[in-house]
Amino acid sequence: MADPPLASSDLNDQNRPGIQQTASLESSEAASPKVELERGLDDDDWENDPSNARNWSLGRKWTVTAILFNICNVLSIAFNLGCAYAPTAGSLIGFRFLGEFFSL
Repeated sequence: MADPPLASSDLNDQNRPGIQQTASLESSEAASPKVELERGLDDDDWENDPSNARNWSLGRKWTVTAILFNICNVLSIAFNLGCAYAPTAGSLIGFRFLGEFFSL
């Protein structure tokens, strides 16, 4: 069943105090770079960020690459087996598309 249309008073943000407080809080925080640094939103510190892939060790990079490679290979084989046992032409096309997608 469809929801009834909203009245114009429902669309007005003044009737919802949580919206106004959030908007005023965001606008005051966005103006202060000190607050951004405290919250960890500074993009200039990417050189020291341990979650940045550029800062990973060579072993960690190769490990992540090998894991992704194996996941894609397993999915490709699974979808190609789906092609072999597809009961309809539509499922064959779907399995073939997904199998080729993961084999790239």
